[in-house]
Amino acid sequence: MTKAPSFSVFVIGIFALIVGCNRSTDPQAEMTDPEIAKLNEDIRTTPNDAELYWRRADAWFARDRFDLAFRDYDEAIRLDPTNSRYFDARGFAYHMHNRQEEKALSDYGEAIRLDPGNHHAINNRAYLLATTLDDIIRNGVKALADATKACEMTKWRNPGYLDTLAVAHAEVGDFEQAIKWETKALEDPAFEKEWGQNARKQLRLFRQGKPYRE
Repeated sequence: MTKAPSFSVFVIGIFALIVGCNRSTDPQAEMTDPEIAKLNEDIRTTPNDAELYWRRADAWFARDRFDLAFRDYDEAIRLDPTNSRYFDARGFAYHMHNRQEEKALSDYGEAIRLDPGNHHAINNRAYLLATTLDDIIRNGVKALADATKACEMTKWRNPGYLDTLAVAHAEVGDFEQAIKWETKALEDPAFEKEWGQNARKQLRLFRQGKPYRE
């Protein structure tokens, strides 16, 4: 599942930007936020550390500074283009920000190519394919295959992934299974607390024989 943002998917790190020179006019240099300030300083000290940019990008994304977030995601990937997590994180950001779904799918696909064991990216792709409003992109069969794989890889213990499995079953018209797995996801107290309202909305749709779209 990849709600906006979802329990199962929200594992994006924190990134960074400055490439080794002193940019006194850069808006990031003017930030007083202690987390951002610490990351800025770390990047000034270690300007070629891709993970710092990844971590700062997450911080920017959490603060709705999407322009700065994408700049840092891009820099992290430039410095380490073989890191699956970075593509997954940028894909999630594309998905959540203005629903740039083709770019999101491209990044999810690259994340999975780089690391076929990245169940987080597999789940993210499944959720997008199952719930998108775009009839051309939506693909319930592929979503169900991805969602099932993510659940298998995590031994069916991630409630967010079970939620994704539920919406994928609904998209292919198997509402009995959709109800089963959504109900199972809601048995997890943390998931129920954070995402229970939306999950119960999905359950109502499934009981009416309707898929969930967003």
